[in-house]
Amino acid sequence: MVYLTLGVQRVRRVYRLACETHPGSKMFLRWAAFEEKFMNTSVARGVYEAALSMLGADVGIGRVSADTPLAECVAQIGDWQKQKAAAKAVYDCEAVILAWAAFEERQDEVARARALLQKGCKELPKLEASLPDADKADSFDVDSASLFGSARLQSALTSIDKRHGSADTLRLNATIRRRALYREAVKRNSADIDAWLNLCTLEVSVLKGAKDAENLRRIRATFEEALSHTPDEVFDEGPEDRVRCQNDWRRYLWLWVWFGAAEELYGDKTKATELYETALEMVPVREGVAVVEFPQIWCQAALFHVRQGDATKAREVFERAVDVSPCVEVFRHYCDMETSLGEAARVGSILEREVAAFVTDSTAWLRLVNLSIELKAYDKARRTLDEALLTEGVDYPEVLWARYLSMETDLGNTEHVRALYARVAEASPHSGSVHVARAQFESGEGNIDGARHALRVGAGALAQVTAAVEGQAVDTEARDERAMLLGAWLELEEAANGAGMEDCLEEVQGLQPRRDDKEEGWVFPEEEETGAGARLAQMAAEWSEDEDEDY
Repeated sequence: MVYLTLGVQRVRRVYRLACETHPGSKMFLRWAAFEEKFMNTSVARGVYEAALSMLGADVGIGRVSADTPLAECVAQIGDWQKQKAAAKAVYDCEAVILAWAAFEERQDEVARARALLQKGCKELPKLEASLPDADKADSFDVDSASLFGSARLQSALTSIDKRHGSADTLRLNATIRRRALYREAVKRNSADIDAWLNLCTLEVSVLKGAKDAENLRRIRATFEEALSHTPDEVFDEGPEDRVRCQNDWRRYLWLWVWFGAAEELYGDKTKATELYETALEMVPVREGVAVVEFPQIWCQAALFHVRQGDATKAREVFERAVDVSPCVEVFRHYCDMETSLGEAARVGSILEREVAAFVTDSTAWLRLVNLSIELKAYDKARRTLDEALLTEGVDYPEVLWARYLSMETDLGNTEHVRALYARVAEASPHSGSVHVARAQFESGEGNIDGARHALRVGAGALAQVTAAVEGQAVDTEARDERAMLLGAWLELEEAANGAGMEDCLEEVQGLQPRRDDKEEGWVFPEEEETGAGARLAQMAAEWSEDEDEDY
């Protein structure tokens, strides 16, 4: 035991000499680990204190201990070389604090560990993380510069809270740290709207109710401070500046929306009304048109008045939005409000205005049609659908055709449905699914000849499209459509077989393609130069004449 004690003392002298001649965080940490290994807790703690005191001198930290506050740190570093040296010193100090806190936690001194980390987070210098590319090859790990500003200490403090604290304590400490982080961000750049949004959202999230007067005052002060920083109006500059300015204004207007919502939920309804009115006045408008398209602020302001039972005021807001900033979302919310109030006539008027504003939007047309159907105004629905289908450039005409067909089918107007299918086939002659749907309708009505006619017309139209032309790319999608149509035709003939139509079945079987993945996916009979190919070529040449025949 005596020899062991003498050996420890010798090693301790070696460590002391090494730390005096070559001070560095690694040497101090090895010494402290050595002392802890031999249960010399007080000596290990003294090593940590000496390490932080000696290394901290390079960044303005005086002698410290776990029980006394750290000294004031330097706020500015001189030239770049001094800054890099100070950054290395801060990195070493963080390493010592982390190791010291871990040591105290192992000794069940959780309060000491938390105190150390909190002091380090608060008082260590926050150096800039951007370092020149030329210095990245230095022996100092520059990639760790992103951890400056005590991010490593923050992470360690959070880990201790998770291991030893309650859920409420953890949330409280996380809120405090996030608040400090966002405050630091807005202090560096008061025009950072994202940082203000994060800070305001954080303050609202900790509000416990209308009786939480202290947090409510903090929320109001934070929002008022954030709203005092109005973004620049550089809409006439270049495209990049215009987009950036519009995005800043949208975030800024979100602050007004959230402030009004917070006042409505937890504060004063009168103040919320004033906030929404002021927010609408803040929207940049030039020559009667809003420069920033932000429908949420108009919709939220109108819906606020609806919740207050003032439908007239809500209509005024929506009407103003339609005049200043007409957009789909405004019309949608306006219609939903009037629908909830049972004002069908107003809804129809709004939808007509929406269709006039967005004439190529099939969804707007469809909403107007659905309203007419709900009111059993079927003639008006037909006129609306006919007008929409004649409109050039409408985005999804197939949706309108489908609604037209479903309406007539529900009404049992077989002749109208048949005429509609003829119009659809004429408008989309190269769509195999249209011809198949037409044939299925005729088959369901017991008109097998009409179904054959529809499929024959479709097969002829698609045969022209899929005909191989030298120097042109093969239309793979059209070939798939044609194969699908011929398959549906074969199924129809097989289902109708036994009615003296064996010749029709043999004819359709001769038109079926074969699958060949090595070529273009499908090989049709005319490409095989068979007899059936001649018949199909004749069908392709006469398909337009068959369209006019009666069946």
